[in-house]
Amino acid sequence: MEAAVSEKNSVSVFLENLDVSENTSNNSYVSEVISEAKDRLLNSKLPNKKQESWKYSKIAPWLKKKYCCSRSNEDFDISAYASTSVNANTLVFVNGYYRDDLSILRDSQNGVIIQNMTEAVDLFKDDIDKYYNKAKDASFFADLNTVYHTNGVFIKVDENVIAETTVHLLHIQTGTGTIAQSRNLVILEKNSKLDILESQLELNASDSISNHLSEFFVNENALLNYTLIQKGGDNAAIHSNYFIQEDFSKLNSNVFSLQKKFIRNNHSVRTVGTDTETRLNGSFMPGANEQFDNRTLLDHRNVRGYSEEVYKGILFEKSNAVFYGRIFVDQKAQQTNAYLNNSNILMDDSARMHSKPELEIYADDVKCSHGSATGDFDTEAQFYLQARGISLDSARKMLIHAFMNEVSGKIENIEIRDVVNSYMNERMMKLDQ
Repeated sequence: MEAAVSEKNSVSVFLENLDVSENTSNNSYVSEVISEAKDRLLNSKLPNKKQESWKYSKIAPWLKKKYCCSRSNEDFDISAYASTSVNANTLVFVNGYYRDDLSILRDSQNGVIIQNMTEAVDLFKDDIDKYYNKAKDASFFADLNTVYHTNGVFIKVDENVIAETTVHLLHIQTGTGTIAQSRNLVILEKNSKLDILESQLELNASDSISNHLSEFFVNENALLNYTLIQKGGDNAAIHSNYFIQEDFSKLNSNVFSLQKKFIRNNHSVRTVGTDTETRLNGSFMPGANEQFDNRTLLDHRNVRGYSEEVYKGILFEKSNAVFYGRIFVDQKAQQTNAYLNNSNILMDDSARMHSKPELEIYADDVKCSHGSATGDFDTEAQFYLQARGISLDSARKMLIHAFMNEVSGKIENIEIRDVVNSYMNERMMKLDQ
């Protein structure tokens, strides 16, 4: 009789099936971070449905596969991707490795540093020691990224500098059974501003997984506009963003999950400063046998924080989606104003939506609200449009656009908004056939 494999042993088996190299660093602090993450990883359990945070996400099949960290030197035309139409400094990562030959650096600007993460660890030691690993949690996939990430980008906008050009992080995954893991660190100093577009796209990838992680530090009176686009095929993506906001800082985050077999987004914001403004918005459109899981945390730690969160989903035949949004208000966070809403449309009876908004409040002078609504497609509104001479197909598209535009319309950068809308239109046309 074979002995039962323990959860701890199953982590070892998963790691043994990874054909990847462990990170090393000459920076003593980073080296210690890697060592601690590895210890936690070896003593952890694989994410599974018995854990509350993975109850509705079927991650197990993806943890039974073998993956390799495959560097690709394939030459291809990145202009085929709509997101490259944005006027931006585009940094291209293929399977988690930076490709200088594919990247497009249009403009350099004094006070805006864009550096390969591997080189930045040595070149910007003071910033690395101050910020690196200071925002993320100690979850399984975060530790996996810490120990095994291949590359990434270090971005710093100096005090009083307004970045004139968008930074575009373009992730492309290709090959069979690959794992892509990038690690990014973004620092906005006092009174600075930056727009970031991050795109997760694919090129003939199969049975592959990505596990990207970024830490963002938005210092006093700084403004960060961030947009994420996720589009691919029958592969899995784990994406984790951790934001920390200081006094009077502003964050606008917009996430668009359009196509993959499995998506798990973990977006966490900790407002340690006073008078912060935070907006987290997202759209997701899973199709047949696809599963999208969005997890957000707004952690209000100081007074007079304002946050607004809107996530909208359209679920098509045999799809599955999860939204878990949590607002935490510390006892010190008096006069917090927080709003959270999740709205979803089920286009087919076979679609499944699990929504769980939460408020945890320890302050008494606050204004907080949350809500969730999931329902069928509005056939009455569709009939109303048809009665005025609009075709069935056009009526459906108009209603879907109106529903989703609340999120895409929040993107201030018109170029990025146009790219998002083009991807969403393409996705809706495919799903609504």
